[in-house]
Amino acid sequence: MNENLSWFERLFEELKNEQAYVDADSYYEFIEYLNDTLIFEKNIGNKHPVIELYDFDHEERVNYICFDPANQQFYLPVYNDEIEMKMHILFDSFEEIQKFFVGSWIRYSRMSE
Repeated sequence: MNENLSWFERLFEELKNEQAYVDADSYYEFIEYLNDTLIFEKNIGNKHPVIELYDFDHEERVNYICFDPANQQFYLPVYNDEIEMKMHILFDSFEEIQKFFVGSWIRYSRMSE
């Protein structure tokens, strides 16, 4: 395995692990769906590998993050209409990434009701 992707692989495995969410009070509903209807998938075929949260029941991607192996950074690419440029929102910790995916799922589940 490419050494630059070891952090990517570790984070991916940790996101799939239900035990990683047990200590967080607001994540219980998320844990109920994880590995049942919600799954994490990875695509390492891109220049910047992607981890996505996928809703198996609705066959839709809930959200995703990218990984820059050269800079060892996880980020979310966004387009800023105001300045008409693509930007990256950087994640500093596993907890931030975890909150991002759980928050994305909460917003997604409310919209699909």
